[in-house]
Amino acid sequence: MLEIGTEQILAQVAACVHSDIRKVFTPGGELKKIHEIDDFTAKAISKIKSETVWRGHGEDRQAVLVTEVQFWSKVEMVEKAMKHLGMFREDNKQKADAMTELMSYVAAHNQGLQVSDQCSPARSTLPTTPTPSGG
Repeated sequence: MLEIGTEQILAQVAACVHSDIRKVFTPGGELKKIHEIDDFTAKAISKIKSETVWRGHGEDRQAVLVTEVQFWSKVEMVEKAMKHLGMFREDNKQKADAMTELMSYVAAHNQGLQVSDQCSPARSTLPTTPTPSGG
């Protein structure tokens, strides 16, 4: 049975608010394989798109895999968290312990509160072997 409750929704919002683009890259700066991305970071990803493009001319031409990783909007998720916490005047009628509930969740998951806008998708270009045409 699949249940969706306050805790699951707050976990998703928290993952997006605390997302860190660095967690999708290896220490060497290469994009991690999808199965290497931790669950918390994966929740913050809205789309991964890859395509092979050709770069260069003549003998220098090579196929390059371009991968775009897009995160859910931090601005929207921070706004949703603020609304849940009653931080907007019209939403101050929310339950009094909303702040305690969210802070307890954050403390339990050992995540610091760092908010920054991720407007641009992350891009990684990795050389690939060209696929022979015709079969």
